[in-house]
Amino acid sequence: MKYFAHSKINSESAQALFSTNPDGNSPVHEAVKQNNLDKLKSEIKTGKYSLNEVNFHRETALDLAIKSTNPQSAKM
Repeated sequence: MKYFAHSKINSESAQALFSTNPDGNSPVHEAVKQNNLDKLKSEIKTGKYSLNEVNFHRETALDLAIKSTNPQSAKM
């Protein structure tokens, strides 16, 4: 276990943390922002990214889905 910003994370979480864009968005966040439901389903199935993961604006993918114009993302 490693510690980052006062939180325990395992190696998979660490890998996911470092595969974010400059806004801290994971591929799940980006799939929601792009309204790409196929990509969203695929990323969720991999289990690599927590749906509770927040970006640098403290938003989860669900937060972005709720704000989006495509409510289908939020239902996933």
